[in-house]
Amino acid sequence: MQCSISSRLGGFEIDNDKAVEGLAKVRLPGRMEMICEDPRILIDGAHNAASIRALMHAIGQSIPYDSMIVIFGCNEDKDVNGMLQELAIRCRQSDFYPQQFSKSNVA
Repeated sequence: MQCSISSRLGGFEIDNDKAVEGLAKVRLPGRMEMICEDPRILIDGAHNAASIRALMHAIGQSIPYDSMIVIFGCNEDKDVNGMLQELAIRCRQSDFYPQQFSKSNVA
């Protein structure tokens, strides 16, 4: 992977090697997080159609879409139809189970 970072950012000098080293250590729990290798289980908190599209693109670079099982959950205040359309385009089979959930029920 090649990374190019501007040598000046807000008046601070940025060393490319140090920036790449730091970025390699970044962890974002719940964002393309592999929680099990066998079977391979990946979780992601994509919350709109664009983030589902980006997630599926990233996954598709290393995992065939037709081998995926998608478990989808979403609050009703999100673009549920848009997200489901993105998943349907890219998955051979998808099963969706609507749930009654209210944010007010979360402690």
